[in-house]
Amino acid sequence: MVSLSPERPSDIIGSIYDCVVAPEKWPSTLAAIMNEFGYAMTAISVHDANNGDVKLHITVGADQDWLDAVPHYGADVLQLWGGPQKIPDFPLEEPIIQSQVTPRSQWHNNAYFRDILEPRQLHDCVMIGLVRDANTAGAVAFGRHADQGEVGEDDLNVLRLLAPHIRRAVTIGRLLEQQAAATATFSEILEKVSAGILLVDEDCTIVHANAAGRRMLDTGDAVQLRNGRLSTTSPLTSAVLIDAVRQAANLEIDIERRSIDIPARLADGSPTVMQVLPLSRRTVRNGIEQRTAAAIFIANSAAPPRLADVMGLLYRLTPAETRIFELIVEGKAPAEISKVLGVSVSTVKTHLGRVFDKTGCSRQADLVAMAAKVTLVI
Repeated sequence: MVSLSPERPSDIIGSIYDCVVAPEKWPSTLAAIMNEFGYAMTAISVHDANNGDVKLHITVGADQDWLDAVPHYGADVLQLWGGPQKIPDFPLEEPIIQSQVTPRSQWHNNAYFRDILEPRQLHDCVMIGLVRDANTAGAVAFGRHADQGEVGEDDLNVLRLLAPHIRRAVTIGRLLEQQAAATATFSEILEKVSAGILLVDEDCTIVHANAAGRRMLDTGDAVQLRNGRLSTTSPLTSAVLIDAVRQAANLEIDIERRSIDIPARLADGSPTVMQVLPLSRRTVRNGIEQRTAAAIFIANSAAPPRLADVMGLLYRLTPAETRIFELIVEGKAPAEISKVLGVSVSTVKTHLGRVFDKTGCSRQADLVAMAAKVTLVI
């Protein structure tokens, strides 16, 4: 059973956000998570979805022979996760247990398990999807040694707590990756990034804006100032953004998952997303005024907001809850959703119960009817 002191999650989450500007901190941060919560190895990987180029790949806890062998077992690794057709169904941020996707009875038919995992007594693995779009795919995985026991619900809840922070760090880190290597301070990095970036205090007052951010403010493109404070053209998006900044200022452990990719639109109607990076307690913040609470990144999006995105904003649904909502609207029952997502039926029912609680619905038919009535408000 995993137990957390009040201070420890904040320390680890702070380290995760330090990795945005200092990617060299990823190994020590992942090692801290691995050691704190009972895993034998961990790996994080982000790559170009079109050509496979690696953008970020770090493994902790694997010996060199293992690392050298992995490239030769690509198809076998994917098969342990249900195959390449299965992985895109896994909700972002939701921990997926390998033994629930592919029963252990089938593992001995897999060369990667026989040659690599079994000799090292790797008993199970948990994977969390971090990014999956037209250009990029990424995930983090945690391997469990046989001596560390089964992965239980307490373990999953800890990973659910950390997942949105890891995802946010990876998402924003992608915007900074090229500039960070060539500049000395965070403020210098900001000026070189093509995305709009606004530094704000806890009250959403602008502390600093990069060139792209200043242009957006001047033209009212996606963001604007109202009574001296940052706002957007959508009341719903403004409310989510303000709430996310407030939470970021206090580095609240459960900072809104819906604030990772806040959908919005530019003046020309093209889609954009806003992401909030907590800065108030970061050790890597040279060149930033002390009163800065958060950085808001505004970047182009490959796709317009979907109905599910809006429902997530309106009802504070997590990515897993949003995905289950989508599948319910498609007419799937919990047992079918379990097979699609690679999670247990009890997990589906738990998420569905939370969807009911948040939306005020009591039946799946109510969710379908609600979806039919909601129009895009972003």
